[in-house]
Amino acid sequence: MELSGPSASRRISRRVIGIALIGLVVVALVVTMMISASAFKSPAQALADAAPPRPTQLTVGVEVRPLHEQIVTRGKAIQTPGLVVPLPPALISSGGVVTGTPMQVGQPIYEGSPVLEVNGLPVFAFSWPFRAYRELHEGLSGPDVEQLEKSLVTMGLLGQANDSFDGATSNALTRHLANIGYHVSAADSAQEAKPMLPTIESSTAVEDSKQQAAAPVKGVILLPQQVLALPREVQRLETRDVQVGTEITAETKSLGSATAGSIVVHTAIPVAQAQNLKPGDAAKISQSGGPELDLKVVEVATDITDVSEVGSGVLVKLEFNNGGGVQSPTGQTDKVTISSGGALSPVTAVPLTAVYTNPDGSSYVERPESAGSMRIGVTLGDTAGGWVAIRTSDFPLEEGSELVVGKS
Repeated sequence: MELSGPSASRRISRRVIGIALIGLVVVALVVTMMISASAFKSPAQALADAAPPRPTQLTVGVEVRPLHEQIVTRGKAIQTPGLVVPLPPALISSGGVVTGTPMQVGQPIYEGSPVLEVNGLPVFAFSWPFRAYRELHEGLSGPDVEQLEKSLVTMGLLGQANDSFDGATSNALTRHLANIGYHVSAADSAQEAKPMLPTIESSTAVEDSKQQAAAPVKGVILLPQQVLALPREVQRLETRDVQVGTEITAETKSLGSATAGSIVVHTAIPVAQAQNLKPGDAAKISQSGGPELDLKVVEVATDITDVSEVGSGVLVKLEFNNGGGVQSPTGQTDKVTISSGGALSPVTAVPLTAVYTNPDGSSYVERPESAGSMRIGVTLGDTAGGWVAIRTSDFPLEEGSELVVGKS
């Protein structure tokens, strides 16, 4: 029996709605699966589907800066070998007996220091380049007079050297004698000079001595046996070979030994850092319980070596700027800071990564596209701390100019 009327219509509407709902569910499932498939790609597929980023240029600015880097290491102060101190030849030939030893072992040797007393006369240490060869007194001139006057200037007893043994020179030498306990009497100043020819081959000096030796002497006389000529680098008496009572004979060769040369500092640094060092580079040593002292590099070795109590590396020798550093204790290690590169005043510099090499070995830097792409030929200077000085360039490189350091 066939249904009709309102009941039949309602049934048909429910069927249509049900079919529509099923269709919507199916569509939703399909859409969900498509979204899931695109969202959960494998890494390989994601990489394959990704578009490459647009290339960009990395740049860095030109700087005007001091070009040096700090090398911090440890160094050891070392005393250079000493030397034998020979007695004055005139003293050995004249002979005598040691009557005093005013210079004690370990004492520093200064200009004009009395190091010995023979027959009651002091023997002085002077930094002369040659030995004394005659008596010196007022009225003389010559290279030995000039050396004596330079010594008196160093000692603060004479204003300037004028190559003439005049009253000022005589008074300065007399004051020095008085300062160390020796006095010139009136009888001494009234004595006449004893003729004594020079012992060196110098016709000028011989004639000078002949002409002036007969004249009456005014003031003090400095005998050649009183002058112990020493190199300037001699610093202190280390050993003494003569004592009070020692007879000075031909067999008595030396006063003893003395330290010579500057106290130097040895350190060892890695090869990469040593390549930037050169003699003259500034440095400092920070001593334990003492002041910070200025040093300078005097030698950079080429081989790797072991430095006692410091380590292995390229040997670097430094010396004190005061010319000796006698106040510095030896045998201990201290912190050493070296400023390598040498360019302490500002220079035009760029990072090493901004420098490229042409096939012919020449160097260039490159301006970025934003500044009008250009290769600029350059000549390089010192390097330090990853930077290099630009000595010359084919195009002006001003501070702040951008240069290419690579692409990403």
